[in-house]
Amino acid sequence: MSAHAYKEWNHCGVCGVGGKNPEFDTTAEFEIGYMQPLSFTGLPLRFSGFTNIVLPKGKDGFGDSTKTEVLSNNRLTLDVGQMITGKANQFDAFVGYKYWHNKFGNNYKINNGAIENTVYVGLAWHAF
Repeated sequence: MSAHAYKEWNHCGVCGVGGKNPEFDTTAEFEIGYMQPLSFTGLPLRFSGFTNIVLPKGKDGFGDSTKTEVLSNNRLTLDVGQMITGKANQFDAFVGYKYWHNKFGNNYKINNGAIENTVYVGLAWHAF
């Protein structure tokens, strides 16, 4: 768990006349990261992820007030390498879920793209 002072600025090619680049106010950010082995299953399985909360950061590039952002990304990972070769942390298969509320500080009530719900699957090979 951690708390931070958060400062954001970025390039915006569509904001205002001439593509105004927004610089946001400094705000508070809270984050928690977690990883829990699920050894009770008898499999090399783990649940991991993070949740990040960014409080409102002032006006965006269009002059609208930003909203509190919540980003959460969770993953269930199976260590396939451990199962097949007995070598841990070489090859993983995973399924995850990502949720982002008020994405980039935009108000989800007036911006349809300000909520992200994503289910994903993947494979990872750890070369080193």
